[in-house]
Amino acid sequence: MKGFTAATGSPTTLGRALATAPTWTAGAYDDETFWGSGRRFCCRQRFELLRELGAGGMGVVYLAHDHRDARRVAVKILTSFEYDHLYRFKREFRALADVRHPNLLVLHELIQCDGQFHLVMEFVDGVDLGKRLLGHPMTEVESGDRLTLPLGAASAEGAGRTGPCVDDVALRACFAQLAFALQGLHEAGWLHRDLKPTNVIVDRVGHLTLLDFGMVADRWALPTRLTLDDRAFGTPAYMAPEQAAGDPATPASDWYAFGVMLYEMLTGCLPFEGSMLEILSGKQRRLPRPPRALCASAPEDLNAVCMELLQRHPCKRPAADEVLERFGVKQSQPAQPARGRAWLGGMTELETLRAAFDEVRDGRAASVRIEGPSGTGKSALGERFLETVCEPEDVVVLTARLFEHESLPMKGIDMLVESLGRYLKGQPAGVLKDMGSDDVQALAAVFPVLRKVPAIERAHRAMSSSRVVGPAEAGRRARIALVALLRRVAAERPLVLWMDDAQHCDPASAQLLARLVRGGERPVLLVTASRPRQGDALTCALGQFGNRRRIVLKSVS
Repeated sequence: MKGFTAATGSPTTLGRALATAPTWTAGAYDDETFWGSGRRFCCRQRFELLRELGAGGMGVVYLAHDHRDARRVAVKILTSFEYDHLYRFKREFRALADVRHPNLLVLHELIQCDGQFHLVMEFVDGVDLGKRLLGHPMTEVESGDRLTLPLGAASAEGAGRTGPCVDDVALRACFAQLAFALQGLHEAGWLHRDLKPTNVIVDRVGHLTLLDFGMVADRWALPTRLTLDDRAFGTPAYMAPEQAAGDPATPASDWYAFGVMLYEMLTGCLPFEGSMLEILSGKQRRLPRPPRALCASAPEDLNAVCMELLQRHPCKRPAADEVLERFGVKQSQPAQPARGRAWLGGMTELETLRAAFDEVRDGRAASVRIEGPSGTGKSALGERFLETVCEPEDVVVLTARLFEHESLPMKGIDMLVESLGRYLKGQPAGVLKDMGSDDVQALAAVFPVLRKVPAIERAHRAMSSSRVVGPAEAGRRARIALVALLRRVAAERPLVLWMDDAQHCDPASAQLLARLVRGGERPVLLVTASRPRQGDALTCALGQFGNRRRIVLKSVS
């Protein structure tokens, strides 16, 4: 399904207007101007940067021409190299890489080149929601394969109102599309957590796109309580009361932000204003004044749904289906289909996985490859195995999913390392005891996400003035140290590694995993799900490893 229709000739934006942004003429920029420090843009042979679209604390977004694919794209370049920013940058791509929805931004590629990280995205030519509704005329457009409702031209009908003059039809059209986008994001398993007008773009024919997924979170795997860092996620004016109180976000939290945006478009002001503390504490204690108290012309039905969405308790807010119905949208099928198909096999496949797991329990390493075409339920089988077999607390489960359009060194183990970091963060530092200083330094340098582990971060800071080695040597040391660290974990508890879409594994990661499993002296189980592919890196790396099993799933016609 096509996600947008490019429009030309109007002001461009991605998160903010470009009225004050510097203009880059094709091929005219120089590296000194671009970086401000003489650093070269490493992907210049493929991407021609045209102009800046927006900037934030983590990076800068540029309009670019992609010579390889002959299209205009938006390229976000990470300019902050804090490990938590890098983690969020990667998660933004991985969360939405294969999600296709008519009102969600399409993410094309994640690229690491010469130490620079780039996120290549669909370019949407338009303005943010606030600017569109409060000052830009809209014209009618017929819907194709997406939800684009008729938009009327801005009128002076509300000239006597106390609030802003917003065309009622245009407002309803935009918020219907936004509700549709939010429903699709939630059905794909993600929360936005930073919904606000500048993260919503409307093109000149009225089609709306939700973007900026840097704060996205898995709706099914949130912590029971947020850390102080997590609590700062989002924008206070749009943040739900439960997020401000330190409780985990839910779909209802995104719908609260939706309600704040609706309130703002109806009245021209936010429901709570003042300092950050005043805004957050006000949300805990009371409801805001109704929109109609500030703007007598606000429609009754929108006033009502707005106040329902701004309820302090999440369970009292309407859910997606009800919000869509209130905006006149009725759906006959889900907006976002589930990835793949459910596993339709019997107990034989689970018994094969269980047998391998029993051997790991007995102290032997093993591997199982689940193979089949797309849509045969490989992922579902692996997830069922993890749910039914690997539930005991004395089992360590590290998970990863690989992406075809992710160009990172060691991408095959990148997400496994993230999972390892989450595990180690909650464990005593004993597993890291006696690790050499060079090993810790290499791990922290090559896998920055491991600096979330307090013991590794302390060691990294203590060694900040130690001898510096080149990238190749640091990578070699990090790979050796990572295998040693995983073996230490496996020596304490059985270790299960689950890798989905393993056909995309790179040779270096495959060699590392094979070295870990082929050692055999530690209880490690490697379970992979792959589409059939001749000579894939992981199969070749495992070579003649004897304790291997293979499960083949066939298409069901």
